Parts: sequence; structure tokens; C-alpha cells
Amino acid sequence: MEVLEMLGYGPCYHTIKWVQSQPSDFHKWIEQYEKGGDPELIDVILQGYSSVLDQPAANFPEILYRAYPDAKFALEVLVKHNKRMEELIPTSKLLVYEVEDGWELLTKFLGVPMPDVSFPRSNDTKTFREAINLKEY
Repeated sequence: MEVLEMLGYGPCYHTIKWVQSQPSDFHKWIEQYEKGGDPELIDVILQGYSSVLDQPAANFPEILYRAYPDAKFALEVLVKHNKRMEELIPTSKLLVYEVEDGWELLTKFLGVPMPDVSFPRSNDTKTFREAINLKEY
């Protein structure tokens, strides 16, 4: 999330935003699942955001692509999910990416300058748990 926002694609809709949304987007996402995906509803949920990352939006790549056909899609390497995405998204709009690769591939793909700061590593389990007030057990 932080990476996309640093590159000018903010605000970014992420699992943390979904959990923290007031009023909650939970029922909108349930409706999305019940309808099997609806580009207009996705657009309502994501209104005001420039990018989206992670769950629950990642479960609807076909709907995201229909709603935003000019968008670019960057994936972290997840074999089963990537196969589905590679069949759906044209290669010119798809980057299969490992976060460990840092800025270079991502900024080149997005056509933005590489930031002059270290690549943030803020989407880890500890940070996520803290953001949604989950205690470690």
C-alpha cells in the first residue's frame, strides 16, 4: 500500500482500509460475492481510490479488469492466482513481481520515476495485526 502511494497511486484501497472503513464496506463486498462480481459496485466501493491491493479486491480480477480496462496490474508471485491473471490481463498491462525486487521493475512498469528512498517493507504480518488491533497469540 505504502509503495503505491509513494509512487503517486494513492490513496490505495487495501485490506486494512476495508477493515477500518466507517461505515464498513463489509456488506458491499458480501454483495459483490453474492452477485458474482459487479463492475459498477466495485467502482462504488473504490470511489476516491487510485489503486487497490490485496483482499478482498484480489478475488475479483475479472471484475476489476472490466471496471478499469486501462489499469495496470502488478502481481506478487502466487502461481495459482497468477495463472488466472495471465489468462485475463494483456501482458502489456501485467507485471508479475516479487516485492524483494524493490523499485526498479515496478517503477519501469508504471512509468514513474524511482523514489530516492529505500523500498518500504510495511505489509508484513506484524504491521497488519497492529493496524487492525489484533493481538499476537
